Amino acid sequence: MSQAARTPPSSAKRDTARSSPAGPSVAPAASPPWDRAAQERSEVSAHLQDHLENDLDYQKVFLERRNALLGLITGTRGILYDLQKRRGGPFGVVQYPLASARNLGNGSSQRGDVKANGSTADLNGDRPVDVGRSGSGVVVDGVREPTSPRTPLEERGRGTPFSNRKRTSSVGSDSQRSYTSGRRAAQAAEEDGSLKVLRLGVKSAATRGNSNFMEAIEAKTAANLLQDKIADTLVYLEKLYNRTQDTSSKVLVTGDLNAGKSTFVNAVLRREVVPTDQQPCTAAFCEVVDAAQNDDIEEVHAIEDPTFYDRSDSHTFTRYDLRNLKDVVAENDDGVPQNDFELFRVYCHDKRDAKESLLKNGLVDISLIDSPGLNIDSMKTMSLFAQQEEIDVIIFMVHAENQFTLSGKEFLQTAGNEKGYIFVVVNRFDMIEKKERCRRDILEQIRRLSPRTYADASNLVHFVSAKNCLKESRETGRTPDDFANLERCLRGFILEKRLTSKLAPAKVYLRNLLNDLNEVAIYNHSLIESKYQDIASKIAAEAPTYKHLIDVKETVFDDIDKIIDSTSTLVKSHTRDTLLRFLDDIEYHAQEPAWRGFLSALYYAKDVRNHLYRLAMERVRSSERFGRFKTDECLNHVRERTKDCLAPPNGATNAVNVSQVWMEGMDIVAPGNDTTAPGPKKEHKEVSLEFGDFLDFQDRWEVAMGYLPGLGMVATGLVGYRSFAEGMFRMTGQIGVRNLSRLAFFGVALAGVGFFAFAVSDMRHVLSRKIARKVRKHLEDTEWAQFQVERLGRNVHRTLRLSIWDIQNRFFRRLEDAKNTRKTLEDERLEVDSAKSFWDDLGRRVSSSVEAVEEVDIES
Repeated sequence: MSQAARTPPSSAKRDTARSSPAGPSVAPAASPPWDRAAQERSEVSAHLQDHLENDLDYQKVFLERRNALLGLITGTRGILYDLQKRRGGPFGVVQYPLASARNLGNGSSQRGDVKANGSTADLNGDRPVDVGRSGSGVVVDGVREPTSPRTPLEERGRGTPFSNRKRTSSVGSDSQRSYTSGRRAAQAAEEDGSLKVLRLGVKSAATRGNSNFMEAIEAKTAANLLQDKIADTLVYLEKLYNRTQDTSSKVLVTGDLNAGKSTFVNAVLRREVVPTDQQPCTAAFCEVVDAAQNDDIEEVHAIEDPTFYDRSDSHTFTRYDLRNLKDVVAENDDGVPQNDFELFRVYCHDKRDAKESLLKNGLVDISLIDSPGLNIDSMKTMSLFAQQEEIDVIIFMVHAENQFTLSGKEFLQTAGNEKGYIFVVVNRFDMIEKKERCRRDILEQIRRLSPRTYADASNLVHFVSAKNCLKESRETGRTPDDFANLERCLRGFILEKRLTSKLAPAKVYLRNLLNDLNEVAIYNHSLIESKYQDIASKIAAEAPTYKHLIDVKETVFDDIDKIIDSTSTLVKSHTRDTLLRFLDDIEYHAQEPAWRGFLSALYYAKDVRNHLYRLAMERVRSSERFGRFKTDECLNHVRERTKDCLAPPNGATNAVNVSQVWMEGMDIVAPGNDTTAPGPKKEHKEVSLEFGDFLDFQDRWEVAMGYLPGLGMVATGLVGYRSFAEGMFRMTGQIGVRNLSRLAFFGVALAGVGFFAFAVSDMRHVLSRKIARKVRKHLEDTEWAQFQVERLGRNVHRTLRLSIWDIQNRFFRRLEDAKNTRKTLEDERLEVDSAKSFWDDLGRRVSSSVEAVEEVDIES
């Protein structure tokens, strides 16, 4: 930030007033010496006052923007916590945007609440970041990670910026064995570079050159890996929050082997503090801080585990004299058993003024961290250190002769994902003959590796010789111009541009993370929307069938008992009418058999009897046919209404033997006996034939008894009783008694012959009438009609009940399946609605946070 940009309006006005007095420009008159001294003191006082006011205003702006970022970090953690909770249910899992479904997510990027802005562009600058592979580690989210599930740094420190190289190999070996399955899943991760922080991207020999390798990973595995990534991100956000909130600044000096890192630190301090040698001699981290933080005592604290380090607790470190630092570091590098230190915290004085010194600047507590060189063993630790730990500024040392090595390029790509700006020092530049060519080549590499750093190369990229600076400063007390410019720019970058150096990592990381969350939200919302449409179409397709099933249930099966009862009642009524009408007309039907003469009277009687029973049986069969017809009609009606509503038969069908049902009791004449209805080959023994059935003496006697009194009365009335008696005596006397007896015998014989002749002539009618009466009486006594009515009604009821029972079971099984399907779809729709609401809300929160992050200005 320039001085003018940080000058408050009040200060600017004072400067304008002092530099542009009213009236024409006139050279000031010479002042006496005492006046000039007073004026100089006044100008110095005004300058200090303006500087103080500027610093106060700048600090106020810094705190406001820092607090804004802290609030955004807290809000982003809340979003991640909400994502962590979504683990249950088919629609509660947070799906990872797989490469095979990327178009689905992009297709929904136009929805109003979620903005897919910059999902594939490098949010640090202008281009996508291509992370690579080096050594045994893999690049994940722009961070070099080992193939073990967690680095030794995370296992032991989780918040400390240093790791022990000796412990790294052993722990990594154990972790390698326990993380085989995780590595296999990771090797199938996404090669598409649109995600940065949440990316599962792994480049390895197994996946390199395979554009569709995400097809090899299951969505469930990717979702589980994403949850692990979210958990790691939450841990890092907590560290980022603490780092942003911390007023101190940590400056990491790193680079390739023999790039002159330790020499540079000594040159900045203007004294030999950290050990230097022709061979790499700093294999542990050396953190140099102002001795004012240690009660102005210069010494070295050798720390085994920085996690538990406490300056006030001597048990957490080993104290050494500053002059012995080189020997202690050498012994630690040589693997002396009693020396197994991860960090050397060096407290020393910088004798320069606050306006020149970095350590003793009067504004911010700064620590310079001299790190081991980049190599295969430490690359993993350095990448994690730059990305995840409490580092605010990175000073990357480049050997002018070697320029950028592969490890250096990968480190810059990794660190650039968060830092945005990296301070690059090209050391040993004095040894280069073609300096302009070297400068041009290195700047071109920086342009490709870190566009933002290249954009401000005049302040962030410096070509110096730290060794010459240290030598010249020690011999002449002067600082070379190029190194002085470097220090001025570094001081401005750390102190005057604290908005950039301190807050840029948080802003860049939040921007990358929020855009990753934005894409995750877009992708999951698209999946949920697609599932919602699928469920809605299924519900719409099932609705007519379900409505039809409900209609059939209400109109058929809810009234099935009434339908069965009404059919049975109809059959019973028809049967009763038919049989009672037959009994009423039985004497008429008795006349139907043919009369074959007097000599066949006995056979005629049997024919009449059998004929009547056959007619009775025919009436029963007719009623049965009517009952079967009505039963079939009812069943066909039910089958027609339910033909598309039945589930498949479940095992053996419950088929009803209708014939067997209707045959039961068909030949039974009456309950309680074994009498069978006569058929063509059956004789009925219950209604027997008697002699009296052939002659109707009773009827004739009754007729005679009815006529004789009348004739007597007529005769006596015509002649009188006396005359009738006298005539009878006179006739008897004339004929004689003997002749009279003969005449009486002849009369009786004649009457008998006449009576017999009359009886024979009327025998057919007598037989038919008497047999009909006996059959009717027999049928009435045995309650034949009522029995058949009840039997047929019972058969109709039973047949319908048994036949409909199978249909009813299959229908209700189908209805239950439809209800369960509908309930499942409705429940899924509710879950999808809830998921849609969640992703809509999360999309709005993410979009709002992205806008808020962009509004935090860290450039001015």
